[in-house]
Amino acid sequence: MVSFNDLGAYQDSFSRYGVAGSDLAVWVGYKQVYRHMSGWQNAAKKIPVSEKTLYRMFSMTKPVTVTAAMQLYERCLFRLDDPLSDYLPEFADMRVRERAADGSERIVPAGNPILIRHLFEMTAGFDYDKDSPEMSHWVDEKDTDHTLADFSKLIASRPLQFEPGTRWLYSVAHDILARLVEVISGMSIGEYVRRYIFDPIGMDSAVYRLTPEKEKDLCQISRPDEKTGLPVTTDLGRTLYCGRKFEGGGAGLIMTVDDYAKFTAMLTHKGKAENGARILAETTVDLIRTNRLSGVRLSDFQSVRTRVGYGYGLGMRTHIDRAASGSLTPLGEFGWGGMLGTYMAAIPEKRISIVYAMQVLSCPQRTLIRSMICSMACAALEYERIL
Repeated sequence: MVSFNDLGAYQDSFSRYGVAGSDLAVWVGYKQVYRHMSGWQNAAKKIPVSEKTLYRMFSMTKPVTVTAAMQLYERCLFRLDDPLSDYLPEFADMRVRERAADGSERIVPAGNPILIRHLFEMTAGFDYDKDSPEMSHWVDEKDTDHTLADFSKLIASRPLQFEPGTRWLYSVAHDILARLVEVISGMSIGEYVRRYIFDPIGMDSAVYRLTPEKEKDLCQISRPDEKTGLPVTTDLGRTLYCGRKFEGGGAGLIMTVDDYAKFTAMLTHKGKAENGARILAETTVDLIRTNRLSGVRLSDFQSVRTRVGYGYGLGMRTHIDRAASGSLTPLGEFGWGGMLGTYMAAIPEKRISIVYAMQVLSCPQRTLIRSMICSMACAALEYERIL
């Protein structure tokens, strides 16, 4: 059997993968039942990971954006099958890459409109190609006042990778979803999530930009040394999420593990926060975690080994086949992860919330580490007789 001691020892071993510091929180109900912090927030200054440590959440921003959009959906301010161009006119006349069997390519008018549900599902035809001429120009202009409105127009100017709705491809779709929230609500995405998600839940540390006094609490980024595999400090490198004012829907949020655990517990309890605040309806959370993929779209999603046995709902993975996944998490577990190693899992059937954070680049074991942690945590909860 796996105990919490085994789980802690496993987490402590991650330095061999280039992980300088990490933090794992496991909640049952609204109570933290396990917490283990390992390694350094700043190795050079010998500052250990602590509850105050702040993490770049990157793609764990996406569940927050989805929550914001679904609040507007509950108010009937849009339908999932509405054309995106009804709200963002720049997406009215899209083009798509058409590839022939001989490998040749041409750009043709798209036959299908982008629907709002395609943004949630990652089936709109967008990509994450930072090296395309248009995106590379955006990335290299770091000292700017670019906004989501500017980014939306940039994405609309690029050809789609496939006809909307026909394939699954991880992309900037949730950034465009955040722009939709801005247009419908009349607020910036940062203002909206602060007013309707962070403040009601009590997520005080969650921000898009750190004040100078908070920068000291930001966890440094590490990578594996090419020879030893041990952690060495590195920088973030090129990223789409840059500029003085840019607030991304797909990445950009910074916060503590404690605050992301509050958000995860809200999802675990089907929209109800620890303090009683109702963020989403129960039926909305069930819709979010219902798999929407089949056929080639599901195959696209499961091309990553640790996604086998999982489907994809409205912006988050969802566990649909334990035999295929080999995971010890129950069916219906859902959540997402971030580029630097952050990860969350919400398990309503067991009232379990799991949040893990590290900040490491170029770590081949990243996806395996995170899925193993979730499995071990669920097993340890039974061994420790907490469930």
